[in-house]
Amino acid sequence: MSNLPEQRPIHVAGAITVIGITLARSIHYIASLFMMAYLSPQIIGEFAFAMFLMLTIYTLLTTGVESRIIAMEYEKSYLAESWTIELLRGGLTFLVIVLVYIYAFYNDSLAPAYEYLTVLGVGMFIRCGKNINMMTSRKALDMLPIFYVELGSAVCLLAVSVILVILYKSGWALALGYLSGSIAYTFLSFKFLPREGSVLKFSTSRLREIFSYSKWLMFSAQIVSFFENIIPLLISQIFGSAALGFFEKSDLYTRKIIAQLTQVFWIVGLPWASRSSRDNRKFTEILALILLFFVVLAIPSLVALSIFVPKLLVSVGGQDWSGSEDIVRALCVVSAIACFNVPFGIVMQAIKRPSLSLWAGVVKLAVFLLILVAWGHDDILRLIYALAWANLFTLGYYFIASFVSLKLDVTAVIKDSLLLSLPFLLFHIVGYESIFDSDIVDQFVFVIAFFIINLVFCFSVISRKQEVRETILSISQQVLRRSRSRKD
Repeated sequence: MSNLPEQRPIHVAGAITVIGITLARSIHYIASLFMMAYLSPQIIGEFAFAMFLMLTIYTLLTTGVESRIIAMEYEKSYLAESWTIELLRGGLTFLVIVLVYIYAFYNDSLAPAYEYLTVLGVGMFIRCGKNINMMTSRKALDMLPIFYVELGSAVCLLAVSVILVILYKSGWALALGYLSGSIAYTFLSFKFLPREGSVLKFSTSRLREIFSYSKWLMFSAQIVSFFENIIPLLISQIFGSAALGFFEKSDLYTRKIIAQLTQVFWIVGLPWASRSSRDNRKFTEILALILLFFVVLAIPSLVALSIFVPKLLVSVGGQDWSGSEDIVRALCVVSAIACFNVPFGIVMQAIKRPSLSLWAGVVKLAVFLLILVAWGHDDILRLIYALAWANLFTLGYYFIASFVSLKLDVTAVIKDSLLLSLPFLLFHIVGYESIFDSDIVDQFVFVIAFFIINLVFCFSVISRKQEVRETILSISQQVLRRSRSRKD
């Protein structure tokens, strides 16, 4: 008998996820603004180096068990073994960090970043011990417990880091804030979810079965980690900690915001897509729906971020943070291209073909390295735009893989993608400079107008897709029926 929680409607799960992630990340952004007001780019850059290095180590040791639990039937999810693997992953991450610290110590290069790194390692080990039923809750689209966990840990991080930075004006406020957030995250995961499955258990046959599926996700995640962290680490080594601090805050308020939106679509979209049979028409519909909703939300947001983020950094951190316009603009271009990759990644995992995601990462890595060799790495913008080109070639790979694996109408998907990206392309190629230099009222008017124009383009795509119209209508009817039943 399955102990999986009762499956929730997708619109309810989506609403809770959007609200939860928005609140949790808003708290993180508020904490970050406090850090900018009290700490210099140099200190923030040192902590950012430690964080990126810790995340690189953690992701290189990825297991892929979380995605496997969501994609597989409950009886084959092997929760106890999966929790054991994740706990071991946290322990290995901390062990590697200790070895890095010892190496830096004996080579007389023990900068503050390496001291922060040890605290971050402890925090990650604690976070890896979170309740494994966080995954089963996601699988059932029961997002309310996850909402409580995310929000509670974010509040704890905010309180500790803000109090410490006000009192001591030290980078340790960032490190100890992360540690407190990790403790709260793991504690609350056991508070709001059943503990069943979160026990140590070894089974050689089950471990082999887990890794037979997860190995492709492991390699794919390792490549993704390279792209997420190699640019910041290169910036730190080539241009110094202050430059990394400058880049990290620009990235936080542009690409990372869209990454949180991406997380919403992964959290809701993967379980939804996994429920579907391997029917080409159904997956075409899923691709179109996720693409449309993502574009409606993400592209106008990127336009607004490219205009307002440079002003935000200066108004909070002072003139030390001026001159970020080109970096912010480049990061928004990277995110815009990545937006179109998200639906394909979800579908590839939903059809249990994670090897396709791995090859997408290989394409991305190869293109990035080739462009980096051709362009050189003596300019931060070249590093960022090399990543943009790598994302574009990855999108091309996904078009080909979708045609070969699912026999989808790739021509229609390409046409839709080009049509939906046209407003953003015109803005960045033609109108960015004039809009950025205009007054704040004109900028707000432009952002609203851009959202309306973008919406019109999306409706033009919807009007040509009967399956998408029927699904949107079905979801809308479910929402109306649920709201009426509550009134009654």
